[in-house]
Amino acid sequence: MKSDAFKDIVQIPSAQLNLSPAQLNVTQFNSIIGANDFALTGSISNYLAYFLGKNEVLKGDFYGKSKYLNLNDFMTDTSIETSNKNQPQSTETRTTGIIKVPANLDLNFNLTADKIKYQKLDLNNIVGVMKVANQEIKLSNLNMNLLGGKVQLSGFYNTAGTNAKSNLSINLDQMGIKESANSFDMFSSYAPVLKNMTGNFFSNLSLNVDLDENMNPILKSINSQGNF
Repeated sequence: MKSDAFKDIVQIPSAQLNLSPAQLNVTQFNSIIGANDFALTGSISNYLAYFLGKNEVLKGDFYGKSKYLNLNDFMTDTSIETSNKNQPQSTETRTTGIIKVPANLDLNFNLTADKIKYQKLDLNNIVGVMKVANQEIKLSNLNMNLLGGKVQLSGFYNTAGTNAKSNLSINLDQMGIKESANSFDMFSSYAPVLKNMTGNFFSNLSLNVDLDENMNPILKSINSQGNF
């Protein structure tokens, strides 16, 4: 299957969907896009009442697995200059509104991946859980191996109130100093000496911030703490 969204042909070697009034079951779904692979199983219940607009909750559980995903294959080049860059830009301020998480969802996503490549980073042994419920997206214990160490991420994005609330917690364990300096431009720009250092570092960081109607941080709400 050819798609304009991907440079490689999308292959679906096997897929099976079982449908009943009570439940929609994805018993098998395997896809290959170039060197990337992804498999998905799961189920959705109460879908008829939800889509018929009866204010019901859509419930689901999904399990995703991959041996290799190169996210760079699915990213577009945003650095290309547009032809109208010299045209006068409007100074009008537009209110876009916060990105709302639907209220009537109760979905669980479980992900495992052997290797994910993002820009210059190689993420290995990824395991994590994401839940969407009560107008909130919650990420729980996303673990991975990165730059010779271990990374754990947790957080949430909640839109139940007037302003969106977000939280991100990061735990870094035994991260390689030299590996980090060679992988992140920020290190090489501000502290190039790190490229010649050996050893590991540890860090725990937590950030809480509210977002306004334009998805901009509300400065007085920022609360960050941690150690390095």
